[in-house]
Amino acid sequence: MPSCGDGLIVGSENCDTGNSASNGCVGCRIQAGWTCSGQPSVCRSNTVTTPSQPNTQTTAPTPTTPTPTTPITSSPNLYQSGPINLNSNNLFITLKTRSTFTFATTEESQRFIKTSFKNVQAPTVYCSQRANPELDTFDCLMIYASGVPNQLFSIDFSFNYQGQTGSTTVDIDPFAVANSRANSRRRQ
Repeated sequence: MPSCGDGLIVGSENCDTGNSASNGCVGCRIQAGWTCSGQPSVCRSNTVTTPSQPNTQTTAPTPTTPTPTTPITSSPNLYQSGPINLNSNNLFITLKTRSTFTFATTEESQRFIKTSFKNVQAPTVYCSQRANPELDTFDCLMIYASGVPNQLFSIDFSFNYQGQTGSTTVDIDPFAVANSRANSRRRQ
């Protein structure tokens, strides 16, 4: 016998969050604009939310921490945030979007950021979205099996999702990043 609010989907219920009314699932029915899955159901909005911003802002904000690289091109919808971190085999870059995005699955969020590499072999790339309230922040890890290239190179990052697009190019100078890290250790 169905009992709305017990966390189990039974009979005519198509969602059950463990409550009889919650965002996206009211009376154990999925509401328009929402996707729910699992038992108890987890519901996510299908709409993109955009934080309110003054109309005068037209460029991406500069990171608060100086970075040894500078993006050469960028759309205001995607930009590098914070310093670049690297070791012998890994490169770590944080990106931000102007809007926040909600994805139906983890796999969908991991496929959101696309990458292409200029003048170097492409590494294995993992980009993941941070948890709420930082749904505009993506951490990208590039794993180079034979080591991070010892030359200047560029990475193009982009997204095209639900009618919104963004792109940025990040120049990587492995020597400048390593020297910046060494200098900060000497000052400590």
